[in-house]
Parts: sequence; C-alpha cells; structure tokens
Amino acid sequence: MKKILNKNLYMNYQSEYSPDDIHHIAFKTTNYKKMVNFYTNLFGCEPLYQSDLISFLAYDNEHHRIAIANTSDILKELSILERFVMRFKIFLNRKNTIN
Repeated sequence: MKKILNKNLYMNYQSEYSPDDIHHIAFKTTNYKKMVNFYTNLFGCEPLYQSDLISFLAYDNEHHRIAIANTSDILKELSILERFVMRFKIFLNRKNTIN
C-alpha cells in the first residue's frame, strides 16, 4: 500500500456522504486493504495518513474520523493453538458477514 500523508485535507475536504456524528472510531483487522476500501467508499473518506500498518481516514477538517490498524502480522507471532483460535474467529466473522 502506498504511504500517504495528506496535510491539505484539514482545510479543503468535505464529503457529501459523511455523517456528522461519527468521531474517532478505531478498528483492527487482518483484512486491512478491504476494510480501508470499504470505509473509503462508504463515507467518501480520504486518507489523511496511510501506510501498510495503519490508515487514518477523514472526510472533513477533523484530524481523523476512522482509524484502521493492520493486525495481519500478529497471526505469525501466535502459538499454534492461538493461531487456530484466531483463524477460527476470523472464519466465523466472515461467515456472519453479508458479502
């Protein structure tokens, strides 16, 4: 993912799709790129800061509305049992999500 730092977003951006009552929501996910794309499209966000590890998305002059952290590398550091439990939870979450 291309690293982005967008300082002009504070003063120059307002999405017509943005809800006023969402403030500083943070997510962690192993499905990082899809989640960033989802919220970017849903609210018309722009990345204020974005790297392979974290994205701060905004749609107005707030320093960020949504933060998304990439936790996919954490799976590599877990024990076999912990990794199995985590992958099973991820599987269940995907089965309960409407595509």
